[in-house]
Amino acid sequence: MRNLTQTAILLSFSIVALLWEPSLSFAHQGTDKSEPAKVIAIRWHVAHGPGEVVGAGIKEFQRALASRGLTKFQVTTNDYSFQNREVTTAANLNSFNAIRRGDFEMGQIYSNVIGLENLEFTLFDRPYFIRDYAHAESIFDGEQGTLLLSSLDKQGLVGGAFTYSGGMRILYFTKNVEIKEPGDLKNLRLFVMGGRSNSPSQGFFQSVGFKPMKVNKELVGDSITDGKVDGFEAIYASAWIEKLSKKLNLKVYETNHSLHSSVIVFNKKFMDGLAKEEQMALLDAAKLAAIAERKASKAYAESIKNRLIGAGIVIRSLPPEVEKFMRNKADRPKRLADL
Repeated sequence: MRNLTQTAILLSFSIVALLWEPSLSFAHQGTDKSEPAKVIAIRWHVAHGPGEVVGAGIKEFQRALASRGLTKFQVTTNDYSFQNREVTTAANLNSFNAIRRGDFEMGQIYSNVIGLENLEFTLFDRPYFIRDYAHAESIFDGEQGTLLLSSLDKQGLVGGAFTYSGGMRILYFTKNVEIKEPGDLKNLRLFVMGGRSNSPSQGFFQSVGFKPMKVNKELVGDSITDGKVDGFEAIYASAWIEKLSKKLNLKVYETNHSLHSSVIVFNKKFMDGLAKEEQMALLDAAKLAAIAERKASKAYAESIKNRLIGAGIVIRSLPPEVEKFMRNKADRPKRLADL
């Protein structure tokens, strides 16, 4: 078993260590002392935060395995504190590739990073495709979600489950921005989450009047202070964004226009080497982990929203006329084949 220091060497980026549970593994307690049970290592690579949200999923995954007596699986993770910084798309892509190579047996990756190679995984990035969390979960756990997860086979992965440690996307602006009618959107300089040219949000925001900007995520705060950007697309569930909002006294418009989702995945070669019943047990545990993480994500986002309100941050919904205008501009596919 590799300790946290060895695991960190495999990562393309370094993160600050976080003390968590005293043990992240289940050691096998065999009854036959003459034949030590085989231990199967599962290195779960966490490619993003928030730590407490991701941690809820990991704990549930371990609990699910233990409840089925599968103590032969020894689960360890890299550090997942992430503190107050955001994880970049490039770092997440490196993590994605590390899991595919087999540096880790499983992990958790942003859906839109998988979408860099598999366009169908940008489905949840599409503005106003997702109505709310219940709608998202009906897709995650339904036929379309199953089809998406099974398509990961060609990328050297086995899809476990969809979740959303990020949550619904919203818009943050400088305090002087007032949106009262569709015309107020015109030429507002907006940093779009991910900043990728293939992001479905890029064309949408441009079509409603915004000027999508390419800004290094770590420089968003400076860009707002320097007057180079009027706002940015983000989420509630981020300690880094919470800190930035309070520092710059930003204003929030709760657009809830898309979902920042992620996927729990397994290395295909690792899964192929397991017995069928072991594979099914891991997939079942991943689904339970995703459910626990979704619940934790919503609670975490709500807690940050409440703290922002307590700090005097203005939080509004879009005026009905503006929301209708934006929804009418959105391209909302009904099937994966429409992407």
